[in-house]
Amino acid sequence: MRISNASVTNEILRIYQGYKNYSLGDFLHHLKGNNDQFYKKFLNPYGDEKYCKFEIIDETVLYQKGLYSYISQGEVKYIGRCRDSFYSRINTGYGYISPKNCYIDGQATNCHINSKINSAGEGLELWIASLENEIEIIERERILIKKYQTKWNIALK
Repeated sequence: MRISNASVTNEILRIYQGYKNYSLGDFLHHLKGNNDQFYKKFLNPYGDEKYCKFEIIDETVLYQKGLYSYISQGEVKYIGRCRDSFYSRINTGYGYISPKNCYIDGQATNCHINSKINSAGEGLELWIASLENEIEIIERERILIKKYQTKWNIALK
């Protein structure tokens, strides 16, 4: 187990030395199972949420780029941009949360959005606007987030 923060490392060695041969995943699973909140020090702010799996199956949009939004009960919840492909952003980014995404240096945004989608339940819609021009993609995203004041967007409000 390699930890960069010296104080965390010292705490682990002092309190948890009996687990030094555990893999990090097994160690954290053990701590969580025993209600030892120390495991959360290894996770990003959204790393301990409940997640779901989902994907776009429409092949006509999978490899396009542009803007997308999640809408629930007529309210725009999140607006995002995709400069490579919707497959990468939705299917392998938000749609599948691997354990490494949950760690401190993982993909906190992916964890955040997936957990919001999971908790939204039935009726959540994904809207896609295919665009080619990257400058237009960035500018439209910024304008739309300001216009709709989306609750799930954190960075661009």
